[in-house]
Amino acid sequence: MHGKRDWPPATGDGQPITPRQALLIDGIEIKGVAWGDESPRARRCGIMSELRYASMVFGLSHMISSHNGLNAGATMSTLEGVVQGLVDDVSVARFKVGITWNPPHRWANDRYGYKMNYSRMHLLLVDQSPSKCGIYEAFLIRTFQRHAEIDNVKIGDDNRQNVSPHYIYLVTRSHHHQWAPVPVVTTRWTAYSNAPIAEPPAIGCGSGYIKPIPFRDIGYLPVTCSHTNHTMNIAEGGGRQ
Repeated sequence: MHGKRDWPPATGDGQPITPRQALLIDGIEIKGVAWGDESPRARRCGIMSELRYASMVFGLSHMISSHNGLNAGATMSTLEGVVQGLVDDVSVARFKVGITWNPPHRWANDRYGYKMNYSRMHLLLVDQSPSKCGIYEAFLIRTFQRHAEIDNVKIGDDNRQNVSPHYIYLVTRSHHHQWAPVPVVTTRWTAYSNAPIAEPPAIGCGSGYIKPIPFRDIGYLPVTCSHTNHTMNIAEGGGRQ
C-alpha cells in the first residue's frame, strides 16, 4: 500500500480536495498540493520553478533527471556517492532520505513539513516512475542505515503516490539549526487554592521552550520527542529572588 500523506483527502465522488491556503518558503508563496490538479508536464515545470526560487532551502546541483536510457547500476552508484559526500560534511548533524511527488509542499506544510526539524533539502533524482524512485530510496536507506546520524526508521518505498513525477531527496539538519520556539500552555495550582489557574501561551527562559513558574507553583509541560514520539512531563518550579 502506498502512503497518502502528501495527497489531499477525497470528496464523496473521489475527487481530491485541494487546499488553497498559502504556503510560504523564505517569504515566497508556493502552490502546494494544487500542482496535483495539473498535467504531469505542467506539474514538473511548476514544482521545479518553486524549487529554484527557494534556493536557500533546496539544493539542486546534484539532481539527476532519470530517463529510460539511464543505467540503474550507475544511477545507484552516483546517488550513493552524492549522499556520502553530503552527510560527511562536518556541519551536518542529522539527515534523512525520502521520496515525494511535491518537494516544496513536503518541506513547507505546517502539519509534517521538514522545515520544523531540518535546515535544507537536497533533491537527488526526479523520475516519472514512482516505483523506480521507491527502489532507489530503499537502496539509499539500506546503504546508510548504520550511519550514526541517519533518522530513517523504516526501510523506505512506503510513501509512493500514484502521480508523476517523483523526487528522491535528502534533508539535513546542521549543528546550528535554529529551532522555532513552540508556545506552551500550562496549568498551575497555587499554594493558597486547589483551583487550577490556566496560564496563557508564553515563550521565555533562554531556549524558549520552558516557561518560568512562580515560587510554590508547579506546572507540567508535556514534551514529545520528534524522533521516538515518546512523551514525558517536565515539572518546572521557580524560586524567590
